[in-house]
Amino acid sequence: MKASRLIFTLLWASSVAVVQLVAQQTKADRKPIEEVKVKAEAGDAESEVELGLRYDKGAGVVEDHAEAAKWYRKAAEQNHAEAQYNLGVGYYKGEGVAKDQAEAVKWYRKAAEQNDADAQYNLAICYERGDGVTEDWVEAYKWLLLAARQGHKAPKEHMILLESKLLRPEQVAQGQKRAREFKPR
Repeated sequence: MKASRLIFTLLWASSVAVVQLVAQQTKADRKPIEEVKVKAEAGDAESEVELGLRYDKGAGVVEDHAEAAKWYRKAAEQNHAEAQYNLGVGYYKGEGVAKDQAEAVKWYRKAAEQNDADAQYNLAICYERGDGVTEDWVEAYKWLLLAARQGHKAPKEHMILLESKLLRPEQVAQGQKRAREFKPR
């Protein structure tokens, strides 16, 4: 009887400690999110993106793609490239906003023009497939080249396909020329 009472007491004490630890972690997690929210609500673009990312992933908040898109849009309208890219992804996938490839292209382009390699790659794929824009392999090649020059790994396979099967040599040269003439905003 005493042994079972001792075991019960130890189990109870350890469960109380676990509950207290979880409460402390939750409180600690909440403080940073509250700080991020305050800054985001004050119009800080970096904090708006951070808040959008947290809602996208459910990090410290309940996952909510619509709320993520709201915060991305606020930062994107302040010309924040990462927010523009993330908003484009939302439109492309239909997460948090209605699926709209033309709108995705609009936001990808804004970020790509600021030299965001991920946006350049996604914009290239849109041109390659004709998603939200008229299919244009030369323009796709240009954006693939720009993303690859920044170390993005994925464009190489698409560039090989375009060079070997879809583009004539003069089109490859035109894509290279467009890439050389590109000036980030």
